[in-house]
Amino acid sequence: MAEASRLREELTSLVHKELEYVYQKAYADYEEWPDDATNPLAAAVYHSHTDIVRLLIQDGAVVNEQGFSGMYGSVLAAAAHRGNQEIVELLLGAGANINQVLDEGNFAFALAAAAYGGSMNILKILIERGGDVNIRGPIA
Repeated sequence: MAEASRLREELTSLVHKELEYVYQKAYADYEEWPDDATNPLAAAVYHSHTDIVRLLIQDGAVVNEQGFSGMYGSVLAAAAHRGNQEIVELLLGAGANINQVLDEGNFAFALAAAAYGGSMNILKILIERGGDVNIRGPIA
């Protein structure tokens, strides 16, 4: 029993070291971030680090946080605008709210960000997954 406990602790330590490495990789491009990439998930989405996005989601990253303000407003809006289909799918699979009205950013919701970004594939995915084409955001 003590051996199993020790092995569990060692495995947990290794996992945390791996996550620390992943977070550092997400932050490696810090100087290229927009000023508002406020967390590792936002940075990984912005730089299209799909594997890091996947790992951060598995580690419990919040996908509906509106902390990625400035240009995007949310990580789903960022991925949709940047045309990264795989990351959009990951975020949706993790429960990202397609119709979340954003308080910050240039886009009131992810569908608007996708339309502005010009990715027909992303638009189709968002609409097929329940994106409301008649949604209205706040008037500036």
